Amino acid sequence: MNTATAVNFNAIRPAVAGPTLMTRSMKTIVVGVLLAMPSALLAQEGPTATMFSKYARYGADMWARNPTARIAGEGRACISCHTSLPYALVEPLLGGDYPAYLDLIENINDRILTWSDNTPWYSERKLEQLASLSHSPPDTLKAFLDADQSRGVEAVFNALIRATHDAYSKLPAQPDTQAAFRNMWAEQVKDGPSAGRWQWIQANMLPWEVTDSDIWGASLAGVAATIFPDLAPEENLKALHATLKDAFADKKVSLHTKTAVLWCDAESGGQILENDAARRLAEKLLALQRDDGGWALRELG
Repeated sequence: MNTATAVNFNAIRPAVAGPTLMTRSMKTIVVGVLLAMPSALLAQEGPTATMFSKYARYGADMWARNPTARIAGEGRACISCHTSLPYALVEPLLGGDYPAYLDLIENINDRILTWSDNTPWYSERKLEQLASLSHSPPDTLKAFLDADQSRGVEAVFNALIRATHDAYSKLPAQPDTQAAFRNMWAEQVKDGPSAGRWQWIQANMLPWEVTDSDIWGASLAGVAATIFPDLAPEENLKALHATLKDAFADKKVSLHTKTAVLWCDAESGGQILENDAARRLAEKLLALQRDDGGWALRELG
């Protein structure tokens, strides 16, 4: 990904006070890793950028028709870590008028505004429906998919996608976006070892739905908060930054997840990590970059 594709929110939101600890190229590295896309794709006009646009939109179209996604999303596809989320962060740079994106935003808006009444992605009824697709026993998926965990994921994704939508449209936070942030902060874990994070799906799908993925999700919430800082209550943000700082020092946390923390730190103006720690991780990521400008997820732990 290039600097444009790297969702450079600093160009479209008020500057955050504090030192900038990462260069623009370092920030490019971070988001290129997170979205698993070649860094040069949108850096240039011509066939490569066109190919990328087609690829991203093709993925969005296919996911929108996925029967399992449509069960979870009650007739419309749920927002997936691997397809919908990265697509939704990139589409505004491609024009923002593609039908799959417009439908995704409409779906998110509906889910945000009916938050207290709608059904979580992985409610028991939906899990039984999903199991029936493969003719499996009704309880097959209940061991590793959970309604509350899916609620945390959805709350964070909704806030980040809505914030991105408004920011690239050069709009203040719209009512739907403000509601998404209220929902997100309400779902934040308040106590215990996961305080400051969100409940997250644990489906053993690397790298988005495993043990440390709640840190990845919390980092995305932190990025959303930097786009519209007025929508981030001080106490919530303090707890979020504290858990991200602790996780960054934990040797058990994957490089992929630490990259998300690094992105959040960069967007916050260096409010989470020490300068040397941020730079060391950026250098490690540079060393893993492939000749085509991208990264291999299997090398990120």
